[in-house]
Amino acid sequence: PLLSANRGEQSVDFKKIVIYGFGGTVELQTITRAESASHDGDGWMLQDVTQVTFGSEGAEQTRSDGREWQTGIKPELLDSAVTRPKLLSIRSLWEYLGYLGENGLDDRVYQAAFWEKALYPFTVFALVLAGMPFVFGQARSHNLGVRLFFGMTLGGVFMIISRALQKFGSVYELPPPLTISIPILVLVVTALVILRRSV
Repeated sequence: PLLSANRGEQSVDFKKIVIYGFGGTVELQTITRAESASHDGDGWMLQDVTQVTFGSEGAEQTRSDGREWQTGIKPELLDSAVTRPKLLSIRSLWEYLGYLGENGLDDRVYQAAFWEKALYPFTVFALVLAGMPFVFGQARSHNLGVRLFFGMTLGGVFMIISRALQKFGSVYELPPPLTISIPILVLVVTALVILRRSV
C-alpha cells in the first residue's frame, strides 16, 4: 500500500490496500482490496472495497462502498513511519521503539534519535561548562575576543566529533547511549580541567 500523512490535520491514510486473511490452519480465506483507508478517530474505514472469499465450493467476490477494518495498527505508529526520526517527539520515539522491538525490526536510527533527544540537556550543560573557562579565564592570558573565538571553535569541534562518532557507532552497531554520551563526558572533563587551571 501507499502511505500518506497530512501534517496539518494530523491524519494518516492508506492507498491501494491489499489485505490477506488467513484461517487457523494458515489457509488463505479472503483477499480484500480497497482504494483507500482512513482513521476516523475510533477505527479504520475502508473505501471502495472488493473482497474475494475462498470456500469449499470456490471463490466468491463481493463489493461495497465502505466497511470497517479491524486491525491493531495505530495512526500514531504510521505517522512515525513517514516522519523523519529527528522530527519526532521523545514520547513518539519511545512508543515507536516499543513497536519496532515487539516486531523484531531494525530500530537503530530511532534509537539514535531517541538518545540524542534524551541526552540533549546534558549536551547543553557540557557546552556551557566548556565555554566558562574562555569567558571567566584570566584577562592577562588572552583578550576577550580571542577567548570567545577559541570557545566557539571548541563547541564546533565537539559537534563535529559527536556527529562523526554517532555515524561510526551506526556503522559498527555500537549502542547509541554510548556513542552519544562519550563526547559529552570528555567535554565535561576537559572543561573542568581547563576551568580549574584558568580560574
